[in-house]
Amino acid sequence: MNKKEKGAIFMKIKITGKELKITEAINDYVERKLERIDKYFEEAEAEVTLKTEKQEQIAEIYVQANGEKYRAVTEDKDLYASIDKDIDILEGQIRKSKTKKEKMMKDASIKTMEVADNKETEIKDEIIKTSYYEIKPMLPEDAVLKLQEKPTHNFLAFINVETGKVNVVHKLKDGKNYGVPYDSNTVIACYRKDYLDQAGYTIDDLTDITWDRFIEIGKDVLDKTGMPMLTNVQGEPDLLNMILQSAGISVFDEDGKISLVNNDGLKEAMNVYMDLINAGILQEQTDWSGYQGSINNGTLVGTINGSWICATITSTDQAEQEGNWAVTNMPKLNDYPGATNYSAQGGSTWAISSSSKNYDLAVDFFKTTWASSPEFYDNILSQLGAIATYLPAADSDAYNQVSDYFGGEAIYSKIVSYGSNIPTINKGIYWSEEKEALGTALTNVLNGSSDLDSAIEEAQATIEFNIGQ
Repeated sequence: MNKKEKGAIFMKIKITGKELKITEAINDYVERKLERIDKYFEEAEAEVTLKTEKQEQIAEIYVQANGEKYRAVTEDKDLYASIDKDIDILEGQIRKSKTKKEKMMKDASIKTMEVADNKETEIKDEIIKTSYYEIKPMLPEDAVLKLQEKPTHNFLAFINVETGKVNVVHKLKDGKNYGVPYDSNTVIACYRKDYLDQAGYTIDDLTDITWDRFIEIGKDVLDKTGMPMLTNVQGEPDLLNMILQSAGISVFDEDGKISLVNNDGLKEAMNVYMDLINAGILQEQTDWSGYQGSINNGTLVGTINGSWICATITSTDQAEQEGNWAVTNMPKLNDYPGATNYSAQGGSTWAISSSSKNYDLAVDFFKTTWASSPEFYDNILSQLGAIATYLPAADSDAYNQVSDYFGGEAIYSKIVSYGSNIPTINKGIYWSEEKEALGTALTNVLNGSSDLDSAIEEAQATIEFNIGQ
């Protein structure tokens, strides 16, 4: 067991080699790289296992700190590259954990009580019942997390290790946050009408359809034009999540816990995604630049994404694309109960802190100024390209102005109307963890390294490990 000193900060490091000799150079490299992790904690322990399997150099790093556990396992032809990858993953996990704690702190209020001196106190009322609770020392953010794990508890007393005082953390009303969405990222399907025409189809043929029908049309279009229908960034489950929400399918249960295994809707949606890939009508790009490029350079028929994708489409400098784009709704999940042709991909929300000194005034401000103002939504559309969630805004001149780029159609009024049909789902507080794990699951199934059920089980296990469930 090594002990590495950095000023007043200590990290305990254990390095083990399997079929691999731990040289002084390797030891120094690991310790140097772990400094990136060490900076986040006052105290931490790291267990590093390095091994060689066939031609691959595998690095596994396990970190414990402040009651949290972090783990990364990667492989590469180069050992140092594997270590670097692990550090990147761990740092990402730690940042997400800290961000999650910060968000959860907004769901609670903390009050401080002075511990009473041990003096005799006259109690006049009859004692009906006494209860004894163990008050543990912890950080405020850890207390918030602990309270969130107890859905039936409204408060938790703890000893604040920073002050030595007894604190009480309380849940907000109903244990929920409330906000008003104003910027809609309603999902739209955008297609090149000229490519569809070459294959004998119109935009109406792709409106209010199922994914099964979409795949049929997509195969025919690909055969006749050589153009895939859609694009997506490899390893990003954005389209998958759009499909899930369109059918009202959540990957979290009512208590906010991850629920991937035995989720029939999830399996059906993943099968649709894989069918798109296998049919050659969904072309995956390595990064976002590739995604944008595939739209701008005219090498595909269309894309399905949040309404903000209009800005990417209209930025294209190829003259032949102007006037040849059209907007419609997305396909729905075949015969799945409750499935619709509508979904969302992001958005923005107004919220007022419960600790606001002028809470009622803040509510009235939003109500009487922006939240019910068509003029406000006209401005954010023209200046920022943001599309309203406020349905009356769709009646304004700005929203009914035709777009030459989209064939002379008033697309923004259409998009606002789509937004009123989006199913509501529980996205939980671990949305980013879910997204990362599902992206990995899709990749593993598509490259043949895992079957669908195993990939889903591994994704759930990964999320549960990362969030401490």
